[in-house]
Amino acid sequence: MPTSPIAHLPATSGAPPGPGARRPWYRGRAALLSVGVVVVVAVTVITDLPSHSTRANNINDARSVIAEVSTDAQPCNLGLTEALGFYADVTSGHITPAHRAEIPSLIRDDLNACSYVNASIDDLASIDNPASATGRQLNAITNNVLVWCDPDALTAIGQITTLLDHPGTAAARTKLAGAERLLKSDRAAAYANIAKLARSLGSSLHSSLRLVAAP
Repeated sequence: MPTSPIAHLPATSGAPPGPGARRPWYRGRAALLSVGVVVVVAVTVITDLPSHSTRANNINDARSVIAEVSTDAQPCNLGLTEALGFYADVTSGHITPAHRAEIPSLIRDDLNACSYVNASIDDLASIDNPASATGRQLNAITNNVLVWCDPDALTAIGQITTLLDHPGTAAARTKLAGAERLLKSDRAAAYANIAKLARSLGSSLHSSLRLVAAP
């Protein structure tokens, strides 16, 4: 009886290949590394995608972030309020010599309150908003308030400091007027963006943000 050709095929056992044998392409080191890179990239892309959020979650995020922004901006708001008050008192002559003597140290604290020396300003710059449409609007609000503090309020207080020491300095008056215009503009932008976000969410955000109105 003739022998079947199948009997002459080489055995295909699970034994490892000999030293000279080549691995299948899909078991090669380069192929395995490529697969690993593809997996890492895919995981990174997936984790970076904005997650779906409900309206209730977006409202909670907005209220939480705006409350944090309000808290972080409060020391600078108080500092600018005090510095503007000093300037008004001195220029109007409604100030006692004893009070006038206290101003240099107090206004130095006001300057610090609006700079990165103050941890609150650093916290304001470090707020991490969600990767969503609401998050992008919150980024705009956060940036408005951060710029209102530094450089707007910081510049205004610095020029007030100069004018209290040297009342006739024209350059300081010009810079103070410019800083006041920016304070008004960035304050208006912050409140406008909060109102815009509230409309997009269909909810009142009950903002506690308080930014003093520049003269």
